[in-house]
Amino acid sequence: MKPLAIIIPIYNVAQYLPECLESLSAQSYGEFVAICVDDGSSDSSAQIIAEYAKRDSRFILLTQDNQGIGAARNTGLRYVYDALPQVGYIGFMDPDDAVGVDYYANLIYALESNATQMATTRDVCRFLDSSYDSAMFALRQPRDKGITRKVTSKNIAHKIEAPRSVFTRALLQNLRFPTNRFAEDVGFSVCAHALASKVALSKNARYFYRVRSGSLTSTTHPPQEFFQVFGFVYEFFKRHGHLESYRLPTDLLRPNRFAKVDSSYLAQLQEFLRSLDLSPSVLEQNKPLRLALQAKSLDEFMARTRSFREWRADKFCLHLTKNRKTIILFGKTLLDASMALTPPRPTSSPSHQASPRIAIIAKDITEAGGGERVGVNLANAFIECGFKVRVISLFSSNNAPIYPLDSRAELLSLSLSLSKSCAQHLTK
Repeated sequence: MKPLAIIIPIYNVAQYLPECLESLSAQSYGEFVAICVDDGSSDSSAQIIAEYAKRDSRFILLTQDNQGIGAARNTGLRYVYDALPQVGYIGFMDPDDAVGVDYYANLIYALESNATQMATTRDVCRFLDSSYDSAMFALRQPRDKGITRKVTSKNIAHKIEAPRSVFTRALLQNLRFPTNRFAEDVGFSVCAHALASKVALSKNARYFYRVRSGSLTSTTHPPQEFFQVFGFVYEFFKRHGHLESYRLPTDLLRPNRFAKVDSSYLAQLQEFLRSLDLSPSVLEQNKPLRLALQAKSLDEFMARTRSFREWRADKFCLHLTKNRKTIILFGKTLLDASMALTPPRPTSSPSHQASPRIAIIAKDITEAGGGERVGVNLANAFIECGFKVRVISLFSSNNAPIYPLDSRAELLSLSLSLSKSCAQHLTK
């Protein structure tokens, strides 16, 4: 059993820290050391760690002035490589989260079974800080080798949180975190994926992610934060010869809900890209960079780099819950919270009953629904709300038959396979 180092950056989390440390104490993989880096906390976080360190030599307290999560994790990494030569594996954890009792044992088992340098869990349980049962942390999970995924340009930034993974010591020898205060996980994990080339994926290692107000992910950040992360990845790829092997994470440069965007955003982005002195081959490999430099407006840049997933989210929406009822199809709102979902009531005349309403749904939409199966869910929602559903084809050259679906069972019995060609039709 190779020793494991778990690096925990800590800043003013005294309320949650004991639960985090207790979940580590209970790990079935007992050969570990928890390196707790207090990043200038003003509460009792450092004292709590010191008490644990007195009782259990596996807990180590390091302190520094406040520099941010990335810098704190780098302090932990320096300590591993300078003072702990026996450590074979490295993991990360956030101080307000918890891990299942078999978390690290199962991740390392998947890593060793698949002969990879990196293992990631696909089992992340998000729990509300206001309501949960801590007994869930003690649930045992059997060991399973999981599967191996080859790293490609399409998945290099997939599921990028560092605490969800374990790495070999050798993999991180020349890799550190960006020192900006937001999205440092993205830069680090993209580079780690590139170095690893393949990743072991486990469903039997459960990480508990606490959802709480006031965390960094609930705030917005200036574009420079995202530019710095992208620049970090670009320089790392350039230094290690990955620019020809993988596309860069250009999504970082498109404004999202975490970015503070104003009219100067595109000009700032273009100035940043010019500062990188990108070669023609890099611009050819990463089309969004070329489009950003050519764009005359932010709207033009966003429109020309929009992915199919983003297009679909904008044009198709199905959300039917107790508090929200919305159906958007081809960008048009067919149903919103103010509309009735139930079929019309009988007319005032007792001798006449109103015919049930009919929803016509294009078969091509059900086939191009992607992961959320938009069309299938849409049809099912209408059925459950009392509609008669008819499925037709938009793109058939001959009038395709209409499929009557009067019940959920009939819907499920109709095979509606995903169709790439239909998705291409929809995007035209």
